[in-house]
Amino acid sequence: AISLPLRGDFTALRDGDMLMRVEIPVTATSRAHYTGGYTSAGSDANCRTINPDALRYFTVAQEETIRQWESGLDAPDITSTVNVRHNGASAGSFDMSDVGAVGDLSVDVQRTLDNVRASGGRWHCDITLDSQMDGSWSHTGILVGLLTVNAAAGDRITLDGTVRLNYAPPAVQNAAVDTTYGSLELGDAVVTAGIAPH
Repeated sequence: AISLPLRGDFTALRDGDMLMRVEIPVTATSRAHYTGGYTSAGSDANCRTINPDALRYFTVAQEETIRQWESGLDAPDITSTVNVRHNGASAGSFDMSDVGAVGDLSVDVQRTLDNVRASGGRWHCDITLDSQMDGSWSHTGILVGLLTVNAAAGDRITLDGTVRLNYAPPAVQNAAVDTTYGSLELGDAVVTAGIAPH
């Protein structure tokens, strides 16, 4: 994960429940690369030629593995938690809205046939699945959060939090995962405040 601090402060202009809207522009990019392999073994009169019928016969487990890889490798997300202090004392915390990811994951699959041997009039062979999976995503938008603090004119409201770009894909069967590329940028926080309606 990549983390950036989020800080800001505000002085209450009037007495009462202050309703504040916090907006923070965010831009992030992330990339991931996966290398996976899977081998299935079987026997069939035609497996030596790797014809379509043989592939269907031998690769049911491989196809399921590919589907699991594709469905389990979700896009990264952005999370944030902001702590609020009122004249230095804790006044609670709030989360901000997420900014969705735009991008996708491409999967390139190669099959190879090896360990072919004949026995009892049938061919025994292993079909190996090798996959290269590349993902690329971007996040651009505005994080938004709302909070209410009861304050008197002149009170100081301080925001102190963290914004994180998270990417923690689930366990991928027989695959090595590289997620070394990523960036996260935050713009200036904008706080809009007013008296909360009753």
